[in-house]
Amino acid sequence: MLQEYLKLNKNILIAFAASLIISAIIAQLLSEQTEYLNATYTTIAD
Repeated sequence: MLQEYLKLNKNILIAFAASLIISAIIAQLLSEQTEYLNATYTTIAD
């Protein structure tokens, strides 16, 4: 049971890290856009 819990936690942390990285990449790619468009596209990517 503990191993399954730790495995689930690891998967959640990996998914969270991937989400942060993807959001950061999209925000960087759209940094030339106006702020509200950048925030909108970054939120959609999440």
